[in-house]
Amino acid sequence: MTLARLAPLLLATLAACQHAQWVSPYSADLQSRAADMLADLTAWEGQMRAAAGTPAADPRNPPVQAKLAAWRGEIEAMAAIELSIDPGLTSCDALAGRISGQLRTSFPILATNDTAPRLNRCETLPDIFARMQKRVADGSPPASGIGFDLIQQCQLPIPDGQFAAALQAGASKPVAFDPGVAIRCAALFEPLPGQAHGPATQALATELEAIIYREGREQAATHG
Repeated sequence: MTLARLAPLLLATLAACQHAQWVSPYSADLQSRAADMLADLTAWEGQMRAAAGTPAADPRNPPVQAKLAAWRGEIEAMAAIELSIDPGLTSCDALAGRISGQLRTSFPILATNDTAPRLNRCETLPDIFARMQKRVADGSPPASGIGFDLIQQCQLPIPDGQFAAALQAGASKPVAFDPGVAIRCAALFEPLPGQAHGPATQALATELEAIIYREGREQAATHG
């Protein structure tokens, strides 16, 4: 079948699905990625709490920047997985919508979707991936989230030009460079009453737990 003959069929299929009740299927990969990221977040939180007040916890420290960048990539990967199994997500999540747009650019046949009615539903965790991306942004204005918190409370009063030397000196001297910064920075990673994580990471941890919980329910429904 040629693409010209296939396009009307795709449009008709999408139109027929406009009022369908879509249910996101279970994804073991998505559940595993969320669980692994939550474990990584929990371990990193403990490391940052221990390093508070030293260059190791400063947001200019390359491993700190690399960690946030790795999480941004992981969240985008999870959004791509969700998009592949839940076509209705594109109307709910800006990140998944952007991924969908990139796919349409790469594969012109998908452009026919633009003229079809959009799927009228949202997944059970609307906009979760876009929110998670904001949590792990690099902290540049007007961003908020972990990166912004680190700049506000963990960045030492050391000029950028002197930071590399301070980081090297601090690697063999695990003591606080600045007691005030140490107190403020550690507070970001101290679990709040009744919660498992500190103020900087609690929201992201909750979103990861929500994905894990939802996938667990979908797994039970699939095998029930």
